[in-house]
Amino acid sequence: MRILLLTISFNLMCLLCSAQKNVDSLKHFYTSKIETLLDKEKALQPYYTINDSGIFINAKTKENTFYREFGVEWSKLDTVKKMLNHFNDDSLLAVINSGKTFSTLGYSETNRKQYIENNKKLSGIKIAIDPGHIAGDMKTAMLEKKYIQFNYNNQSIAIVEGVLTLQTALILKHRLEEQGAKVMLTREKPNQTAFGITFKEWLEKKFKNAVDSSCKLNEINEQEKTFLLTKATQREMFRTYFNNLDMRQRAKKINEFAPDLSVIIHYNVDEKNTEWKKPTEKNYNMVFTAGSFLKAELEKPIDRLSFFRLLLTDDTEQSTKLAENLINSFTGKLNVPPADSTVADYLTKYCIAESKGVYARNLTLTRLVKGVVIYGETLYQDNTAECIQLSKLNTEVYGIKTSARVRQVAEAYYEGIISYLKK
Repeated sequence: MRILLLTISFNLMCLLCSAQKNVDSLKHFYTSKIETLLDKEKALQPYYTINDSGIFINAKTKENTFYREFGVEWSKLDTVKKMLNHFNDDSLLAVINSGKTFSTLGYSETNRKQYIENNKKLSGIKIAIDPGHIAGDMKTAMLEKKYIQFNYNNQSIAIVEGVLTLQTALILKHRLEEQGAKVMLTREKPNQTAFGITFKEWLEKKFKNAVDSSCKLNEINEQEKTFLLTKATQREMFRTYFNNLDMRQRAKKINEFAPDLSVIIHYNVDEKNTEWKKPTEKNYNMVFTAGSFLKAELEKPIDRLSFFRLLLTDDTEQSTKLAENLINSFTGKLNVPPADSTVADYLTKYCIAESKGVYARNLTLTRLVKGVVIYGETLYQDNTAECIQLSKLNTEVYGIKTSARVRQVAEAYYEGIISYLKK
């Protein structure tokens, strides 16, 4: 009997040691992930706690003290990781605000499979594409301040980034659909916002109600509301208010589509080429993924929830793999090198370098879009060679008149995505 009791005690001790070893391993993994990918300034520690019990997110009071807001015990880690991508943020925040646990959402492996089945009615991979900006003409581009316009080499150069991104997205959509993918664009026409109408139409039909709603939700204060409704210019309305709503609507559309991966398409400019009134010799590619939160970027519950999701899930790891495939494709297909952190101040100030040309950055869409997501910034529109090539309408593909260079960019995205999916 004594030998049996000793054996049982020894086995229990081994199990306890093994369990503690597993907990220690989890603590090390998630602490390291925060330090290397999510916490840019090494200043977020008050907002999270990682201990023998689990991972917990803390909120700040008006007195600048912190209290535990939500979290997960190690024993429930796998279940909560899946829930964070399969329920919308409103549902998750409602659970947090009610003081209940995530289990009240009724997640199970059965309804997860049903969720996937309900959202995959067609065979093939689901891909969301977000063509950056909205402008389809120079007037709207000036409102966004997303254009270049100057005279160079006896040519008048005028490029609207919103036109380039939409053309790229439409070509990429056709290429992916030819291979059986189901593709969704957050906007499909020039000057179209994520709300399906132009900015002018939105101002006429939705602006006042949107401002009233934002004030009631404490997203803006009474002073900001009064300014927007009585004094703001259209550009101020767009830059300080509408742009954020449009970004959130894009994220909402993507998350409701529940894609296997999301691609955000932008073209870049030389940050140090003041006002882009002349060309630059510089030319680089870069791809952003989620991460690199700054000290002041965990003030809102939705931002703490995003931080929690990115920490627990493998969204960042998979997004990095996609980004690395894309940067390799951009480099080879476009013959433009990946950017190192010296080429732009924001790469040092706001980003964490993951590999050459791939950077974690806490942009609105990399933070709010769930799952695998990358934010591409291909080549410099104001480069001496690129500005001439991008200005030409010298090819037509799928009925889209565009630049041969835009077609190459779309093909580079396509090849990078295919390479990632094969692996």
